[in-house]
Amino acid sequence: MAQLAKLFQQQLDQLLGKDRVRVSIIHDDKEICINSYEREILYAICEQQDKYFNLVWAFSERFLTKALTISLHRSPKPNFIGFAEIYKSCFKKRIQSIIDKYDNVYSKKPEYRELKDKYYSLLDVKKIDFEEYKKIRDGFENIRAFQT
Repeated sequence: MAQLAKLFQQQLDQLLGKDRVRVSIIHDDKEICINSYEREILYAICEQQDKYFNLVWAFSERFLTKALTISLHRSPKPNFIGFAEIYKSCFKKRIQSIIDKYDNVYSKKPEYRELKDKYYSLLDVKKIDFEEYKKIRDGFENIRAFQT
């Protein structure tokens, strides 16, 4: 069981970069859990696992964390074929929700306009660079978190 968690962790670290998710076995070795502060990562994993392997993960959110869980009896697959495009779609939804909420508040600020321009330019690039997406995400999350 610990080997499965390790395999998930390695696959996700290789795909996304280190420290974006944490994988563990929980509830008396009955479930695998993936934690992340980035909801779009978890939404993308959930959607990808359902689409390619017919595995439905449970999403939960608490004050300081977000998580996906699935019973080990369901034989979760540490395979992320097609993940990048699904992630891009989830990322776009997340950032668009922030833009929709804060655009009329920050649209005159040059830093905000520059961030939006970088975001739209990033979407035009075919190859998905998860580190670049994280930078854009962090910029929008900072705007959202530190609104004046």
